Amino acid sequence: MSNYEILRQAAQDKVERLLLFQEDCVLSQRLIRQEHNILQELATRSWDFAYFGCQPYADDEPSSKKMFLNATPNRFFSRANIRQNIRETHFWACQGNAIPKLVEFMEASFERPKNHPDCGPTYFDGYMNEMRYRHPNLITLAAVPNLGWPLSSSSSLNPGRLDSIAAVSPALHAIRGAKNLCLETADFVRYGLTLKDEQLS
Repeated sequence: MSNYEILRQAAQDKVERLLLFQEDCVLSQRLIRQEHNILQELATRSWDFAYFGCQPYADDEPSSKKMFLNATPNRFFSRANIRQNIRETHFWACQGNAIPKLVEFMEASFERPKNHPDCGPTYFDGYMNEMRYRHPNLITLAAVPNLGWPLSSSSSLNPGRLDSIAAVSPALHAIRGAKNLCLETADFVRYGLTLKDEQLS
């Protein structure tokens, strides 16, 4: 199911809150070992959208550079600026009262041409950013560092040029596998070997 279909069903069911993540999302040991504290923080803070894993960018331009949000001391999540461009949304949560607004915004865009000033059809990260820009009262939190990330793999929607070359594709697959192993190993060493009640950093 697409993000839109899931959100539309959630709006119909009037869910209290919704957690979505890609099927290839890897959960950080930090999330696994600090689950109670993370949930406790979310239960005591005001928020509408909470990104457990995403990539902030400097601005809205396609060629914009990746950036990092500043960590908030003794917190798992930092508050994102209203105009903060966020992409690569692969692990996030939404409060129930914000879901109908997001669904209505997406459905209205379906009737408009692409690049319409009021937002035409776009990719999901684009909808999320436009929704946040147009509703500054919506509070967005983002985990710093990420509490999950997607496996490195070839994209079925936007495959790279090298992926179509039969002689190169196996090597890319091996490189991506090595990258995934390194990321998971580094995460385990940093967070998996610590006690559950140790520091947030």
